[in-house]
Amino acid sequence: MQIFRTPFDQSMTSTSEKLRTAETERNRLRRDKAIEHRLAIERAMIFGKPYQDPNEARNTTGGVLHFIQDQKFTSNSTFDEDVFEDFCEKLFTHGSDKKLLICSHKVGAAINKFAKENIETRSGEETYGLRLKQYKSFHGDLFIVPSRTLERAYQGLVLGLDMKNLKYRPLSTRDTTLKTNIQPNDADGWRDEYMTEAGLELRLPKAHAWMNIDMSDWTVDA
Repeated sequence: MQIFRTPFDQSMTSTSEKLRTAETERNRLRRDKAIEHRLAIERAMIFGKPYQDPNEARNTTGGVLHFIQDQKFTSNSTFDEDVFEDFCEKLFTHGSDKKLLICSHKVGAAINKFAKENIETRSGEETYGLRLKQYKSFHGDLFIVPSRTLERAYQGLVLGLDMKNLKYRPLSTRDTTLKTNIQPNDADGWRDEYMTEAGLELRLPKAHAWMNIDMSDWTVDA
């Protein structure tokens, strides 16, 4: 389990200033910091490594890549539909026949370009609470999720995940909560904080797979 904390505050002087918008600064910060908090959790669920610091009583949770590091797919060929199908073959060797594919927008656009005839977007139908593009391979179905977390140095990272063997696990009563007015009694202002204590449960590592596409010489065969 890892504790995620995103505090934010404002002085009473700032609170008393007139704004050009009807929205208060506190409400704006709550909205923006909620996104920041969720992004911090997402990064840990992907890249995190389990660690315990006994001196500071601080724990960090293991992410997907920590648990499936031996499930890397490699290819010396240009990223095209054949390479992608080979990746799907490795991914669907174990586990369920419906899985999630998390990738950058750039990789998602490439997949859409060379495999558009095999991609469906079902109007009005949701999977995992989202409207997702579904790629039908010979080996199984993939639901494609573009993530802004996978940018810059990580834009070539592609994660194939079996959601039946993967769960977000918040500690009882410690899922994301907004704590208000946590400032000291003598503080001239307010302080709020988003807090979460959670970890990742990943079973059957062979049901998942990942690859890292070399983006330095990026080419896509249509």
